[in-house]
Amino acid sequence: MDFVGDLMNEPWLKAYMFPANNRMTLTVKSVRRAEVSFDGKEQQLQTVMCFEEISPELTLSKVNIIPIIKMLGNDVKTWQGKRITFYTTNQVMPHPMRKDEPCIRVYGSPDIEREMDCEWTPPKRRKLVQKLRPTGYYHAASRLIKEAEPDKLEAIRRKVDDLVKAGDLTAEEHKSLIAQIASRG
Repeated sequence: MDFVGDLMNEPWLKAYMFPANNRMTLTVKSVRRAEVSFDGKEQQLQTVMCFEEISPELTLSKVNIIPIIKMLGNDVKTWQGKRITFYTTNQVMPHPMRKDEPCIRVYGSPDIEREMDCEWTPPKRRKLVQKLRPTGYYHAASRLIKEAEPDKLEAIRRKVDDLVKAGDLTAEEHKSLIAQIASRG
């Protein structure tokens, strides 16, 4: 992945590092607690997420942890290997001192099958409702296979092969989709 943060050896994932399409799907490598200092200020204990694809890490605020828990569950040990799609925005609870700067928020995951709402009320703020969406191609391809006419299955198989070559499907997802196609025809 051509990634600005890797080139600059930036330790923390920042909104400016995101690609032009404003979204990035990353695989969780680990989650840990660490003393973190930003802009030379006093260190604070933060939850930090590391990813397989990139070296910059993401410090997780509650506005990001709560949707991740909604999608992946409470047991942080099970998050390893799961994928999360992040996006940048200046609309969903931006930092009070930096309202015009984009921040990183959770969009969804290729590992969830359906949309889900995540609701919570931050202290001294109004209720926040975030819609978490399935991302990636696996679930859409699976639905397409189930609904396709038998004569369309070969074309779908070629597209599935192209998606895995492009890195848009994992090897396990590819194997599962090919098995679904084989079971239909």
